[in-house]
Amino acid sequence: MPQSEIPNFEEYAANYQKMIADNLAQFDAMKEELLQQKEVIIDEQNAAKEERKRIEKDAKEIASTEFDKKFTQLKEELRAKLQFDLIKKLILANRTDTEIEEWLNINPELIRKAKFELGFNCFGNDLARVYYSGEGRGGIIHFQLGQKIIDFHWEFGGGNSLALIFIPEEVH
Repeated sequence: MPQSEIPNFEEYAANYQKMIADNLAQFDAMKEELLQQKEVIIDEQNAAKEERKRIEKDAKEIASTEFDKKFTQLKEELRAKLQFDLIKKLILANRTDTEIEEWLNINPELIRKAKFELGFNCFGNDLARVYYSGEGRGGIIHFQLGQKIIDFHWEFGGGNSLALIFIPEEVH
């Protein structure tokens, strides 16, 4: 083969080495960029972990605060209900309004509300109620006005009479 047709391998080798060097330089640049991105991602991940810890801490504090508020509210509601039930029981035990007010240190309007719930109605300036207890064919009708209770015995009647109510004499 003539000398002019023999390829110059040194030129090819130099070009090939330049191409490899350029590719390695590009690879090194990409590697450096990826390492920088990795550092950014690690920093973002650490920041996200810290933010999560902060959110969890805040959530615990908020939950604790809300629980305390709800617990206090429920405790107060239960206390008020129990107090109201106690007022009704004391009324049914024929305790005076003054006694109930002093014992429980409450507003008289609460006693009035309890009396209305127990079936008391306005009767003049006082509250009164009528209730009865049955004992077979008869029983007792109770009329309560304030702290006074008057009992009337009753029994079923016959003929044209539905019931007989026995009114005691004034001295009784």
